[in-house]
Amino acid sequence: MVKKAVASILFSIFMIMLFSACLRPPRHYYNPPPPKKMHRARAPHPTHIWVQGYYVWRSGRWIWMSGHWQKPKRGYKWIPGHYEKRKKHKVWIPGHWKRRR
Repeated sequence: MVKKAVASILFSIFMIMLFSACLRPPRHYYNPPPPKKMHRARAPHPTHIWVQGYYVWRSGRWIWMSGHWQKPKRGYKWIPGHYEKRKKHKVWIPGHWKRRR
């Protein structure tokens, strides 16, 4: 009897863990604060590009991710991070490299 109860509890815990991993994180509907005004250090090389800092939503608050210089990728162009309107809220699209045509 005790073995069945323990097995049942363990199975329940396993199922909760399994299905909770499938849940999407809660969405936030708050606009981020304005971008911070940061001092941009001199580029390490004339070909480097500046990747602008941005806010990310983590643990119920906005956290600033500082900008930085990045070496360009040959055959690619940098697409800066931006917000896109989706239905009733905005979604952050992180900056990324896109292959040139």
